[in-house]
Amino acid sequence: MFTTLTYVVCIDKLALNLKSEQVFDYQRIIKFPKSGNVYRVSPEVSLRLQSSLTKNYRHSWEMWINDIHVGDLSTDCTKPQKLKAQRFAFKNEILYTLPGWSYYLGIIQKSTGLRYSSIGILEIALDIQYQDRSQDTTALLRQLDDIFKYLPRKHNTDIRYRPVQGRLSITEREGTYYFGGSYTSPNSSGKQIVAYCKSAEILNNGKGYISEFHADNGLDICRPVVRIEDRCTSKFFRGLPSFHVLQLLDQERLEALFLDAVGTSFQFQDLSESTRDAHRNLKHAVVTLFDFSFLNQQPVVRQQHSVAHEASSDNSNVRTVKRLTIDLIRHRAEPTVIGLRHFIRVNPAPHGQCWYRKIQQYAQSYPDKPGPKQMAMIESIVSILKHTVPA
Repeated sequence: MFTTLTYVVCIDKLALNLKSEQVFDYQRIIKFPKSGNVYRVSPEVSLRLQSSLTKNYRHSWEMWINDIHVGDLSTDCTKPQKLKAQRFAFKNEILYTLPGWSYYLGIIQKSTGLRYSSIGILEIALDIQYQDRSQDTTALLRQLDDIFKYLPRKHNTDIRYRPVQGRLSITEREGTYYFGGSYTSPNSSGKQIVAYCKSAEILNNGKGYISEFHADNGLDICRPVVRIEDRCTSKFFRGLPSFHVLQLLDQERLEALFLDAVGTSFQFQDLSESTRDAHRNLKHAVVTLFDFSFLNQQPVVRQQHSVAHEASSDNSNVRTVKRLTIDLIRHRAEPTVIGLRHFIRVNPAPHGQCWYRKIQQYAQSYPDKPGPKQMAMIESIVSILKHTVPA
């Protein structure tokens, strides 16, 4: 179905759990130099106290980096066992614009002493559009509605389809379809899938930066774009203990996480078509509404220590290190150095390999045929990393 689609997979929401060796709370923050309602943490970073609060935290702060509001920091956790825990949520615009969320995360870690601990909330979006201008992409939502109105639900007596996922509840509100209930409630699965017309939401909420992002990735901003969105909490990552947020920079890894969350949400049993197997069990035909075969099909393996799992994890880590090394060569940004150092410190190199030699290899094979000045910068980067990379 999607062979004629233009698409992009991206991050629409990212909230991180942070930790620190020393308590980073209200009492510590108000000791920083103050000007008006602004506390200057470093020459680059400042905090402004907000009136709104975040669940489980007593204080919420706007974080500004170089006069850009990059996100909100929640401190003073109300849970005694998490006194040194903080939550940071990036502003939506930061996720769609350069220099990107990983750049600012590096500055935050360098300036505050806060360190990445785990993912709190992650929303991965697949934005799609038919390449054929004569086709309306919102027809995909109408196809979904044709099935939705015949699904089991209260007061519906005309049931023709049933989700393959059994008890999966699907609801509709103002043209948006929700697969599963609230993903942030205590008893939830920690996951929800949403499908809707993104173009209308961009227009209604003034998110022109997303339109620019779409245009940069080949989508026609004058035509409708449909979004399928995975909304996940930390529960989704419990089976991935070695997962690091910087792996989200790897596009293949991002696509694999998206598919893992979607699962069989868009597959339905057609109750009007059935057969019986050799044991006389009733089998219904399955309707696959959306075919995601154009995305990376590498499965996300959870809590297994097989050789195949280790190889998959190694490949993802290698791609992440390569991506960060190339970013270093192109931009020579200190936050990227910090991010790379942290990543290779917590993620050992694949068996029989060395991160230092891998980084040196990526630098020396940089594709843009760097001149003498570029080569000198590469050697400088390798020199900086040489004494921080595990052998």
